[in-house]
Order: sequence, then structure tokens, then C-alpha cells
Amino acid sequence: MDEYNEKRTRQGKCCQERTTMDTFRDGIKLFREKNLSEMAAA
Repeated sequence: MDEYNEKRTRQGKCCQERTTMDTFRDGIKLFREKNLSEMAAA
């Protein structure tokens, strides 16, 4: 599982040659930024 998530890169449109975990971590960052923006606007 470690090999699959941490070392093997993806070639999909959203992954852009990153690992699964890199893509996941970037998604969390974007979610937090968006969520904080929405909370501040409310």
C-alpha cells in the first residue's frame, strides 16, 4: 500500500505525475482555504 500511495506517480489529468498522497494533501490544503473563505464571508 505504501508503494501505491507514496511512491507510484499518476498520469491522470488531475494528478499531473504526482503520487496519490501528494494529490490528496494538495486537495486538503485547497479545501481548508476555500472553507475558511466561506466561513469569513458568512
